[in-house]
Amino acid sequence: MKDFSEEERKSSLDTLYSERRKKSVEIVKLSIETLQQRNVKVTLQAIVNIAMELSKESNDNNLKISHMTILRNEECRKLYESVREHQNKRRKNNNLKKIDPPLTRYEVNKIRELSRLTKNDLVLLVIESERKNKNELSINTKLREKLITLQIKI
Repeated sequence: MKDFSEEERKSSLDTLYSERRKKSVEIVKLSIETLQQRNVKVTLQAIVNIAMELSKESNDNNLKISHMTILRNEECRKLYESVREHQNKRRKNNNLKKIDPPLTRYEVNKIRELSRLTKNDLVLLVIESERKNKNELSINTKLREKLITLQIKI
């Protein structure tokens, strides 16, 4: 068995990894094109699934790709990000900053807790609150009206 020098090993690995990166880019391009032809939303999982489907159709196991490969490979990631349909922008409710006096820590935590609930769950909480405090019915009725018509954006 021949002993390879460090440089020869590194060179052969660089060649191998370069070929793998190119193959990954080809798979992602092909998957994205197929998804767009089928008018399917382009997501990481959709790319992985379509690559697997194409792999089965062509009996070529080399067409498979993982979502981590797409994210780690710079070219694949750029391809994916150029066509993806969602954005990683968190919605923030700026209305909370307008409250005067400023919110207490308890109120902020309560808002976070309630913001995880659905609109229906919030309506149920208001109704439950009304039953407990019949004297405050008029206030809660107004609150209920606002909640029912409000589209909560968090």
